[in-house]
Amino acid sequence: MRRLIYLLVLVSCGGGMLPSNPKITEVYGSEDANGIYVHWYSIEGADSFVVFGIDSSVLHRITSTSDTSVLIRRPYKNYLVYAYAPSDSRASDTINIEPYSSDLEVFSYGSGNFSGVCFADSLYLCNPEDGDEQPKLLFVLDSLKLISPSENSDKFGQRITQFKPFTGSFPVPPNGYTRSMSINIGDTVALWIDLGIENEFDKVDILGKITVDSILFGDYTRDSIKVYMSVWYHRISRLKWLLY
Repeated sequence: MRRLIYLLVLVSCGGGMLPSNPKITEVYGSEDANGIYVHWYSIEGADSFVVFGIDSSVLHRITSTSDTSVLIRRPYKNYLVYAYAPSDSRASDTINIEPYSSDLEVFSYGSGNFSGVCFADSLYLCNPEDGDEQPKLLFVLDSLKLISPSENSDKFGQRITQFKPFTGSFPVPPNGYTRSMSINIGDTVALWIDLGIENEFDKVDILGKITVDSILFGDYTRDSIKVYMSVWYHRISRLKWLLY
């Protein structure tokens, strides 16, 4: 009888407790690039999940659900998913959606200096003719023109990147995007890294942005041009938030 009471006490104390924290399984942008889908594993004993946006270390409640996914339409740089049970609550790891960014000095192709911009955990200058770099190559500067690697696939590989000038709201692909674009000082350029079905804006595609800050013309030959640019590459696929 004593043993049975002891077991009942243990069960009672453990009731309503969660076995683990929410584990995020997938985050990607909505079809219009103006929202994010967040998915997580179900947790035994969880009655509800609450999604919070984080602004200056302050949590802002966005929505509550009993499901294991949600579409968020309110932009923050970071999010948390909390699981709730009668006697417990657990938080997911922070979801960071802030784009990667870097200020770069890019030389024109043919100058003997780096004329490509690559991405692998960060944005960096690269040699577009280096076969090891080509899977990471985003675009090449050729004179005063941005070109997709696929425009000269024999030299630069198969990556498809498309460009579109813009002011104001970020333009959602595919309309108006091209695989090469002339640039000038003060231009703002939308990037579309077309990783999925060619010329379709789908779930795996990445958006980014370039601002042309200044241009050094050197001796005015093609090979002496250097462009000072700021480049953004989104952390979350198919999302335009924080790019304008």
